[in-house]
Amino acid sequence: MLTLGLLPFSGVLDKPGKVLAKKKKRIQKGLEGYKPQWWVKSLCAVFLGLPIAVAIAGLIALWGPGDVVVDDKSQFVMWLITPVWLTLVSLVYLFISVRRMLSLYLGLNLVLFTLLWVARFGG
Repeated sequence: MLTLGLLPFSGVLDKPGKVLAKKKKRIQKGLEGYKPQWWVKSLCAVFLGLPIAVAIAGLIALWGPGDVVVDDKSQFVMWLITPVWLTLVSLVYLFISVRRMLSLYLGLNLVLFTLLWVARFGG
């Protein structure tokens, strides 16, 4: 009922010409359409997301239950990399700026590989 009451404010009931004019204004303001930073975000997500996924899988392999050489665990860790990587790639479009995304992904890489190094050689 509340949703039906909000329909006039959402623009669904506007006339088609009025909707097109609103869309044209949004495109002119740069709020809709092609965004050039998407290429940078996509490339950074692909190249920075894969090491994050590998580091997460490595931490699960080292700190998870059982030994690394158990076949089930090694298969689980191997197949865990792709969903984590694709999740990281898909989440990159939620960032407003490329700088924030880069700083977070670089920071995650640094923290995770430090943890991985500590887990492997520290103790």
